[in-house]
Amino acid sequence: MTTTHGVLLAVNRPHAPAHTSPPVHASVAPRHESPAVLARTAPAAQVRLDRPAVPRPSGGAHLTKPDVGDAPDPMPACCALAQAAVEVIRGARPLGQLVRWLTPAVYDAVGRRAALTTGIHVTQAGMRTTIRRVRLCRFGTDAVEATVVVDDGPQVRAVALRMEVHRGAWRGVALEIG
Repeated sequence: MTTTHGVLLAVNRPHAPAHTSPPVHASVAPRHESPAVLARTAPAAQVRLDRPAVPRPSGGAHLTKPDVGDAPDPMPACCALAQAAVEVIRGARPLGQLVRWLTPAVYDAVGRRAALTTGIHVTQAGMRTTIRRVRLCRFGTDAVEATVVVDDGPQVRAVALRMEVHRGAWRGVALEIG
């Protein structure tokens, strides 16, 4: 089958039978087939040959560690920031300890959230926040996004954050705590 813009090629599906259907004429009423017959005689897929196929990105992980220049490894910074932010919201850590790790906008947002939860969470003496899992994704040499699962005793929280290199150190530019 051809078109004015390019060539169309009919490709049979591997599970379809190799027989052809009788031609349908305009004056003939359509035949009503059972679902089983319709499944066996499904129309063939059409492949366009007028343009090249575009490869899709695989989305797989990098096998080699990218060059990060002077920036330190982001994994400890992501873990420390997530743990500290959850402790601030619980009331177990002062907000001022996050000032060097966060941009001013994110710092203010964490401060507002901590103020809302003051008095709700009672810090227990033996309860310590622990990191359960970290997933890290690099964006170039100076940006990472991470999801961190933090166990803060009474509940388990998910923390999503984005960190970028600022003056040779990782700094949180976005932070969401569940």
